[in-house]
Amino acid sequence: MINPYALFDCLSIGKRLQAILNNFAEAEVHLFSYLSCLLLLYRQKPIADWKYMYAGTKNGAPFSIEVSAALKRLQIMGFIEPNDDYLRVTNRGLEEYERLLSLTQNSQREIFLEGACSSVLSLPVGVIRNAISNDPEIKRASMSAARWLLNDNRVDALYQEFSALSEAIGIQVKDLMVPAVVWLTYLTRTSSQQSLYIEHHQHEPQPRSY
Repeated sequence: MINPYALFDCLSIGKRLQAILNNFAEAEVHLFSYLSCLLLLYRQKPIADWKYMYAGTKNGAPFSIEVSAALKRLQIMGFIEPNDDYLRVTNRGLEEYERLLSLTQNSQREIFLEGACSSVLSLPVGVIRNAISNDPEIKRASMSAARWLLNDNRVDALYQEFSALSEAIGIQVKDLMVPAVVWLTYLTRTSSQQSLYIEHHQHEPQPRSY
């Protein structure tokens, strides 16, 4: 059975990304769905409210079985269609999005989906992708077999990290693009600092052997 929440999320994310980028890739739907879920945690909501989960792949990216199945169904129904090597939401798909948006269960998700997708206005998709891949949990998943993300320990840690973040920018900030961009920028800078540290130590003189 297709997850109805994932179905709506795919249409919402697709609609927003193609308005900015003209089209979207399947991997980008998984990426921005995951970022939307993180924004739910930023608002200190239970992870169970998101209604589906993610696994980390060896490529360092989030992946949802429910999102993948929903995208396939939407293409079969003619709501999403191929566009060269990318995808586009059709006019019928946009109409279906508006119909689904009228349901309370979906309209409550929009603030998170909009905040995640709006981050593209400030950061290139490639930067967002790289930032997410530097999340500690996704890094661990990429070094082993695919594993579920956002387990209890990680969610508790994110609640604490986002609580600290909210003290700086305000948890009640209306536009969730702000915490999304701040979080992504933090992950990017953390990765850059780690890379500089590794590069510096790789070039340190090695001890002489006597």
